[in-house]
Amino acid sequence: MSAAGPFDAVVAGGRTPGVYRVSSAEPAAALASRLVEVGWVAPIIDGYAVADRDAFLRACAAALRLPDWFGFNWDALHDCLIDLSWLDGAGQLVLWEGAATLLDAEPVSWRTACEVFTSAASVRWALALSPLFLAVRGVDDAALPVL
Repeated sequence: MSAAGPFDAVVAGGRTPGVYRVSSAEPAAALASRLVEVGWVAPIIDGYAVADRDAFLRACAAALRLPDWFGFNWDALHDCLIDLSWLDGAGQLVLWEGAATLLDAEPVSWRTACEVFTSAASVRWALALSPLFLAVRGVDDAALPVL
C-alpha cells in the first residue's frame, strides 16, 4: 500500500472530486498524515459536537483556516472552498469525523453542507484547480459513494 493508503485512487486522480463516505477504520489523524506525506492538505472537521448549521460553519472555519472575511453562511463557505489559495497542496481532502451528529440533528443542514462541498469541488475541477474532496465518517448515507 502506498503512502496515501485508502486514498490511493483519490491521489492518483482516479476519483472525481466531491463528497464520499470513508470506509477505513484507521484514525483520522493517521489518514490525514498519509495524505500530507504525498503533498495533500487534509484538515479534519471534528463533527461530534456539530449539531447545527452554525456549529458546522465554525468547525469548517477552524479546520480549513478560513480567512477573516468568511461570512459564516453557506454562500461564503462555497466561495472559500472554491478559493482555498491559503491551503498549499496538490489537493485538499477534508475529513469530517462524526458527521452523523449533524445528519441526525439537522438533516437539511447535512444535505446543504454536502451540496456546498459538491458544488465547490465541481467548480474547482472545471477551473483546473487542485481537487477538493469531502470524506465523511460516521454516516450510512447510501447516496454517497464509498472511498
